[in-house]
Amino acid sequence: MSTRYFAHQSCEPDDELTADEAARRPHHVRRLDAGAGAIVERIRDGAIHEVIYDGVEPAEHAARYGAVPYQVMRTIATTTGRVIERDHHRADGTPSGRTRTQLDLAGRPQVEEHFDAAGAPTSRDVYTWDGDELRQVVTHQPDGRSEVTYQADEDEDEDEDAAPAPAPPAATPARRTITFEQGHPAAPDAPWGQQILTLTTDGTLGYQQRIKGEVRSLSGRVDPARIEALLAALARTSFPAPPQQSFLPGASVTTLVVEPGGRVVIDYFVALKLDGYREVVRALGDLNTALRKRDDAALATWRFEPIA
Repeated sequence: MSTRYFAHQSCEPDDELTADEAARRPHHVRRLDAGAGAIVERIRDGAIHEVIYDGVEPAEHAARYGAVPYQVMRTIATTTGRVIERDHHRADGTPSGRTRTQLDLAGRPQVEEHFDAAGAPTSRDVYTWDGDELRQVVTHQPDGRSEVTYQADEDEDEDEDAAPAPAPPAATPARRTITFEQGHPAAPDAPWGQQILTLTTDGTLGYQQRIKGEVRSLSGRVDPARIEALLAALARTSFPAPPQQSFLPGASVTTLVVEPGGRVVIDYFVALKLDGYREVVRALGDLNTALRKRDDAALATWRFEPIA
């Protein structure tokens, strides 16, 4: 069984790491190739967070990995692309849910269906593409409700022959807002549901966790200097130009919005490879974790003060 290391779950050749490089990264993927299949270990903060059995049976999982949850993944070829089925399990082998993703011949997700442990549907995501650019994701609930969970910015038509309008004088906005979204409220591979974090440059913080029909909210204030530092790091990137065009399904896909500024969708593990994005996504992800866990020591580094 050969062992390889990658920057993130897609295990693309361009993302391969050496063992030394992986050892220096708190978040990475270790892939153990086994014949026609593989065991993929998702590592976060230096510990195995989840195991994915891709075409391999999860024999003796508990004995090997202890309390780590796992997925069993199957890929089915179709005439229009392929279907990826993922059965989600707790560490003891009991099912926690199921995901079924239909991809086209180019590997772009078209429909992703989520089911609970009993097999009942919990949500259905429909993707709309313009070439390789993701334009919209609509999430449909079993009760008939629908919500646009992603909408690309519409480009205005421009007349190439028309003279450009004079540029307005540059101005520094008095207030800017960062919104960071992680996870999905019903996806089995999003154990904390969807987390939505909002920060403004005056230090105002809003946090919301949506999971299994429940919503938990928290408000407070943080050090405005930390927010300005995030915007400075983001200025080193190509934002708001999209840093990636295609995505593998899963809870690691995040959305980052700056108002005024723009919006991008980026995989968490792709962001960790990019200067600027690395600092922003890691800091916001860690802040989400601290707010979810009420980690006072971590929140103190942001000078967090709750607002009743």
